[in-house]
Amino acid sequence: MEGNEAKRSKAIVTSLHLSGKAIGGGEHEVLCAAEALRDAGFHVSLICKSEPDFGELRRQLGIDNPITELFILRYRTSKFIPRLFRYLLMPLYTPNVKPDLYVNLNGDNYPLLIPLSILLHEEIPIVYYFMNAVISPLWKLNPIYRSSFRKPNLAILAKAVLEVIERVRRNGLFIAICGYTARKVEDACGMRPELLYGAIEAQVYRWHGEEKEEFMVASGRLVPYKRFELAIKAAKRLGRKLIILGAVRDREYYETLLRMIRAEGVEELVKILTNLPIEERADILKRAKVFLHCSVEGFGKAVAESMAAGCIPVVPREGGQSEYTPREFQYSSFEEMLQRIEEAFTAPATLSRELSEKAMEFDKPQYKSKFIELLREKGLI
Repeated sequence: MEGNEAKRSKAIVTSLHLSGKAIGGGEHEVLCAAEALRDAGFHVSLICKSEPDFGELRRQLGIDNPITELFILRYRTSKFIPRLFRYLLMPLYTPNVKPDLYVNLNGDNYPLLIPLSILLHEEIPIVYYFMNAVISPLWKLNPIYRSSFRKPNLAILAKAVLEVIERVRRNGLFIAICGYTARKVEDACGMRPELLYGAIEAQVYRWHGEEKEEFMVASGRLVPYKRFELAIKAAKRLGRKLIILGAVRDREYYETLLRMIRAEGVEELVKILTNLPIEERADILKRAKVFLHCSVEGFGKAVAESMAAGCIPVVPREGGQSEYTPREFQYSSFEEMLQRIEEAFTAPATLSRELSEKAMEFDKPQYKSKFIELLREKGLI
């Protein structure tokens, strides 16, 4: 839809965890997608579990609020309702809305997070955006359960998920944030997603030749799967300074990391800075020589940001971040990680410039254009 027609249109985006706490790549992608739809002329409404702190989101992500209307999901849980049926009831719990476009930005984890009113109206296009390296087992229910009388509960759930897949196939689109995730979605759903890498605020992080210093950075939510303990161990083994830029989601894990730093005697080498504004994170990255990432990601926004800032990224060989970073600095084991870190510290400054330029392909304006172009190519708007 273009011109005046688009301006009268409404888009619904869904993200249950957009709050303003423990902010990371997922929240940034949600706001970028909403901003793209707004700029294309849509009135954008959001379905989530609680009212987001848009001021804090702006401080940490650099994006103003693109949402015009907010719907709160009243998701009821009870020990008397089996977990299976909580999933099945999600279309009933989701606010009853009828937009011109529905975009589920929690597609990885919640196949049935879609209003019943939208499922029943075939003319409403449905987009599922898979942003994580891991997708819910609900997408991967064994096909034998779809007609199994031995597992009736799983058969019901599998049938419901299959109905969503077929509904999207008829009038909708699956999008994956990297090739790694796309392959998982295709294996589970039998439908190849379109590929759309994530976005970064590239102009904020862009390196302009600032002097690089002898330290490395790790960044992301402070949650166990990010494996920051490996970064701390690497700093100790190599005697390298490390700054962890963390968003505190799991306070127990955060405190575990602080205890580990004390127990390992690396207080002078390792510092954790939490919930910094985007500008301060960018300034630190522009001074760091090396960026160390320890987890498998879908896109790895922090990795792309570090490249824009001229850091040499040392990342796992598996996952979406391995699709755009130099292979010579990827690793498959802890010992190989240590070797790659040392090699990264000796990389020439020209490589920092090249990586910074390469990261510009993830700049937010380009992401927004590609997202809207993809929807138009498929005839969804």
